[in-house]
Amino acid sequence: MPTLEFVRSEIERMRTQMGRQRKEILQLQRAGIGTASAEALLSRMQAKVDDLCA
Repeated sequence: MPTLEFVRSEIERMRTQMGRQRKEILQLQRAGIGTASAEALLSRMQAKVDDLCA
């Protein structure tokens, strides 16, 4: 069973990564490049963070 500190650090790491990915998605959208797969990945990551928070 992971410790509470581990779960908190994992949540923070994932939130940081999600922020970077959001910026990259915006850059791709501005360049006219499709972002559906990147948005799906981001959605899965958000769901995992939500699960960890629960």
